[in-house]
Amino acid sequence: MNFIDILTGKKKATSKEIGAQIVELEGRITDYENQKSEARTEAKRLRQRRLGGDKNIKDADLREVDRTVEEIQLDLEAGTEALQALKGKLKEAIKAETEKRLTEIEGMEETFKAEGRTIMNKIVELSAQVKALQMQLYSGSLSADGLTISFMDREDGKAFYEAVKTELEKAGTQTLFVKQQSLRSEERRLRTLKIEEEAALIVEGIKAEKTKAEEKVS
Repeated sequence: MNFIDILTGKKKATSKEIGAQIVELEGRITDYENQKSEARTEAKRLRQRRLGGDKNIKDADLREVDRTVEEIQLDLEAGTEALQALKGKLKEAIKAETEKRLTEIEGMEETFKAEGRTIMNKIVELSAQVKALQMQLYSGSLSADGLTISFMDREDGKAFYEAVKTELEKAGTQTLFVKQQSLRSEERRLRTLKIEEEAALIVEGIKAEKTKAEEKVS
């Protein structure tokens, strides 16, 4: 690829490719400037010799060195104009690449947003399950009323609250905590049980049931 292909549109170049051509052309322009300076110095030197009476300096010699200076100047002008055009192409390429990347980023952001929503929905679901299990294990109440919402997004908080209620409905009416407390209470009662009192209570209970049954019959 060369800069003519870029300027004529023969080849589509990236910003980096155009930048490389600019750097190369700037180097050539520097060479032209040095050549021009050397050629002008030589042209003045020949004129000085002729003015000083040097008969060996002919008109043809002066025309030749003048032509060299002019040709270098034309190369320099052509290169400078091409350089400015390349810089314009570089700006166009950067703008096009930027717009393309921004479009890609917007698409990626939408994808990430959808993925984030899927993840958050799963967090809500799993968090509700964990909360319900904690309440089963450590709480005597299965009510979600007054439940502290820890989600930053209000809608996610509402979804979490409803999910906890659903999980609690699945769990049943009594928590493991209550069952354990009841069992421990029974254990304490049995360990301090007085046999005679318990026997009397059993007898009294049976009598009460019998009396109640007889009343229904009569």
